[in-house]
Amino acid sequence: GWFNQTLLAQRVKVHTRDEKVYQGTIGSIPPHMLTPAERSKPMGIDQMIVDVGAKNKQHALDMGIQIGDMVVVSGPFEVLNDERILAKAFDNRYGCVMGLDLLDTLKDVELDYDLYVGASVQEEVGLRGAQTITEMIKPDYAIVLDCSPANDALDKNSLGRLGEGILIRMMDGSMIANKDLIYELVDVCVDNDISHQFYFSNGGTDAGIVHKSLNGVDTVTCCVVARNIHTPSSILDTNDYLSAKEAILKLLEKRNDSE
Repeated sequence: GWFNQTLLAQRVKVHTRDEKVYQGTIGSIPPHMLTPAERSKPMGIDQMIVDVGAKNKQHALDMGIQIGDMVVVSGPFEVLNDERILAKAFDNRYGCVMGLDLLDTLKDVELDYDLYVGASVQEEVGLRGAQTITEMIKPDYAIVLDCSPANDALDKNSLGRLGEGILIRMMDGSMIANKDLIYELVDVCVDNDISHQFYFSNGGTDAGIVHKSLNGVDTVTCCVVARNIHTPSSILDTNDYLSAKEAILKLLEKRNDSE
């Protein structure tokens, strides 16, 4: 999830059940009204409000706003330079776009197997969509796409650096990768001169539930990194995206040759 301090003062959109959308912001108790001790502590979510400019509770109700309405943080897409882009939710818009891109690239290619591409929901709160998809498709092999955190702007020695290519994700908080699939991914990258970098994380991906579903599913992750993930201002390097795409296509090509 998001660190609550990234929410303060963000612009938001409130979506109501009758499809109205209201602009607003996340407000909080002004610092002038906090004690020195309170100002030194992180602001809790229970101290924040979504403010759409309503005059009072009844005004908000008359606008059609109710408990449970969806609140979306704004984060417009921006091109920073020839290689880097800024937007919210590259974790995991990356996976959604890559899936569509792969389908477009392979639309005229004859495959010896059935290829399914899906975008699952609620990964952050329990890998729920991934579990449903796996039970429905019953795959023999899965490639999981996700976007992991980079901290290279503050630490040049950190794992996960923009522009260094697809991640060879050895392990994370939800999966220790199958070594043979890792070797295969590394070989694909080396043999085809694809930029890649080794990585591990305390977090996890949908692979955490996919690999242990059914009787066990051969699962590999093909992830990239972005700075400032879980904020509305993440930064992604397009070269990493292209490296990941090339590696994935080579993995799929190998499976076509082996069938």
